[in-house]
Amino acid sequence: MPAAVRSALALVMCLLAGLGSAVGQTAIRAADDLGQLLLQSSNWTYQLQGVRPAELAVTRFDVIVMDAFFGGGRREIERLRTLPFGRRRLLLSYLSIGEAEVYRYYWQRCCSGGKRPPWITTENQRWRGNWRVHFWDPEWKSIIFQEDDSYLKRIIAAGFDGVYLDRIDVHSEVSAPGIAPRAEMLRFVRELSATAKAMRPGFLVIAQNAEELADDASYLAAIDGIAKEDLLYGVAGEGKRNEPGMIKESTALLMRAHAAGKHIMVVEYLSEPATIERARTEILELGFVPYFAPRSLGKLQVESLELDDSH
Repeated sequence: MPAAVRSALALVMCLLAGLGSAVGQTAIRAADDLGQLLLQSSNWTYQLQGVRPAELAVTRFDVIVMDAFFGGGRREIERLRTLPFGRRRLLLSYLSIGEAEVYRYYWQRCCSGGKRPPWITTENQRWRGNWRVHFWDPEWKSIIFQEDDSYLKRIIAAGFDGVYLDRIDVHSEVSAPGIAPRAEMLRFVRELSATAKAMRPGFLVIAQNAEELADDASYLAAIDGIAKEDLLYGVAGEGKRNEPGMIKESTALLMRAHAAGKHIMVVEYLSEPATIERARTEILELGFVPYFAPRSLGKLQVESLELDDSH
């Protein structure tokens, strides 16, 4: 091979290597950017019903948790991604991994017409139409994150920055011979997280509740944050203060995750202004980020921004 040709080939290989390195560095920066945006966020909103993209778009919330199937498309997602003053906003999609929901696209395929696969167990009496599942079953895993048209892959394709995993705590409500539900839930979240982050570097995974799993290092490594419902109020009834021991135990677990670099969000379902302000102060003093909403999550509560004038 002539020397000139060898030199040209060497130059091309160097350029390709540099390009590959640049792409890799870009992916790393993208991953870091999303994680840093989450850690730097000082407020959030959580709305699953009655979403009006135009109304959400003009708010100053750093993080929006919503349903991927809110009725809009890529155009609305891109509009929501930018705050009114130009800064980047994070969009997280709700995803229940412990219950099958009759109003989801997959229900017709797996469970309609009176048929119930063996991994469907009991209905949640508090939220009718939601059925607890044996989440370790291969068919459920396939629906949620493994198959080509999985729920997770639809969320990523829609343009969301992460998932907000609900009903992780169902591990304490279901059982089967020879199954260790806690260990299976740890495995489920690890596998889902690995799948998501392989598809999109930096994709965020937020776990709602189940803070008791935060004592597992592999679980903490798989998630980017924890969102806690009813930390201070609501377990014994709307607006009622939780037992001190319960608050102390949950707070200690959340503080452990916080110390490990995880973002902690808290949603309290309160309506009385004075109680909201006391709860806000208490949550902020812990270093967590509060949000206050009706339990239906059907109304945007811009009041949660009242004390945030940093933007």
